[in-house]
Amino acid sequence: MQMAIVARLRTASAALFLAATLTGGATAAEPPSELVSLGSDSVPEAVKSAFTCDGDPEATILRRSFRGAVIFTNRCPGNNQNYVENLVHADDETGRGATLLAFPRGRGAPAETAIANVRFFERTGTIGEIAVDTEHEQNAPCRFERMWRLKKNTPTLVFSRWTRDCEVRAGTRWKTVIDKRRRAERAENWD
Repeated sequence: MQMAIVARLRTASAALFLAATLTGGATAAEPPSELVSLGSDSVPEAVKSAFTCDGDPEATILRRSFRGAVIFTNRCPGNNQNYVENLVHADDETGRGATLLAFPRGRGAPAETAIANVRFFERTGTIGEIAVDTEHEQNAPCRFERMWRLKKNTPTLVFSRWTRDCEVRAGTRWKTVIDKRRRAERAENWD
């Protein structure tokens, strides 16, 4: 009986995560921004040249409005746990001012231009990531959650935590590395 309940909770949890990912993490009070699928011939040249990952050339590039700007996303090679993307910030749909976003990791780690399982929080202007390292060493961190505040085309790391429990079971212990979230941003976390 207890195993069945756990299985249902995991299924419901996965469905909620998938729904939040597909809607950009929108809540009932926050409708998702319009997401437009672009064929390769519809992507501005400035945006195409800003992408750095060698994604699938047949993959669709997505465009969304975000905090008065436009974000273009391009899928990068990933694995079965992570949907990895490059994000390019532009002033408008023509790609004017196209800049590849570089996401700082904190603690002296180099910034990354591709992040996994991206969530957009329009209300607070933050972008979230949930990344799972499927090839981690035993007892090494394997799940990472991060949040960046986006100002113009510069992401600033405001939250970072990790755990060694890849499945995030009840009672999972997290190590919070950075927490500079504002009150509204705290409400949009994955807790």
